[in-house]
Amino acid sequence: MNNHAFLEIESFELENFLRKEELHMIDLRDEVKQANEAFALDWYKDDTRYTDIGSAVHNIKYKYIHGDSLTNEQNKQMEDDLEFLAEKLLPFTDDIDLILPVPSFNPKYENNPKGDLKIMYMLADRLSSKEKKVDCSVVKKISSSQAKDSQLKESDYIAEQLSPEVSKVLLIDDLFGEGNTAKYTILALKEKNPNIFVRFISLTKNQYGGIPKCYICKIPTSKKCYDERNGCMRIMLNFHKDSKLEQVYIWQTHSKFLEVKQAYDNNDFYREFKFFIYKNQKGYWAISDK
Repeated sequence: MNNHAFLEIESFELENFLRKEELHMIDLRDEVKQANEAFALDWYKDDTRYTDIGSAVHNIKYKYIHGDSLTNEQNKQMEDDLEFLAEKLLPFTDDIDLILPVPSFNPKYENNPKGDLKIMYMLADRLSSKEKKVDCSVVKKISSSQAKDSQLKESDYIAEQLSPEVSKVLLIDDLFGEGNTAKYTILALKEKNPNIFVRFISLTKNQYGGIPKCYICKIPTSKKCYDERNGCMRIMLNFHKDSKLEQVYIWQTHSKFLEVKQAYDNNDFYREFKFFIYKNQKGYWAISDK
């Protein structure tokens, strides 16, 4: 069964382009309800291998931006990857008045030359060089909190009022996990511009629910939570995600298992544990051993 959710394309030219380029767009409308249109161009990884788009995103973010110094060959490869990603986005810009990168904290761009290099601002600059109208200052992230380390908040994002001639914007992102960044950015944008049409495009989507995020966990008091599965002991923990109670198991092989087991043996149900939690390939919550 194909995991890609294909969108209905009204434009005949765009449909032909997608068929020719073998782009399999992933529908994100149920996950980003704040947008008028929302999709990702491809998975970040397909099973264990990066997709072509995922590979370009990964290279720019982790090989080039965080590299000490680039060789001429690496610099050329980075430019090629940026060009590759820009070309993938161009077909979705023709009916758009303005392109906005999903905001990062303290990014480097024209109005903030001493900021940090961020992939979507680099890509926005590349699209601007192709005579596309781009604005990197309309939406801002005012907190240094990162999705990989903590839970983002709506108050982390602010937006400015757009000029009257702007009625449709394209909001671009690199990797879609759980969708909080997109959700909060669009909420901020529509708070100041309630009639704006937002097309949200993420270059890639993580198949398994995003990167691990930090949650506070406790041992539940209402049920037996210590058992054995396939010869390995485990303890159930409660945590809250977006105000919803969830459960996750810490297994005997985890480095913090004995610490949790001691609290369980002592009936220390008020003890709080901080763990990085993610959804595994089977769709179950799991604790990262980091």
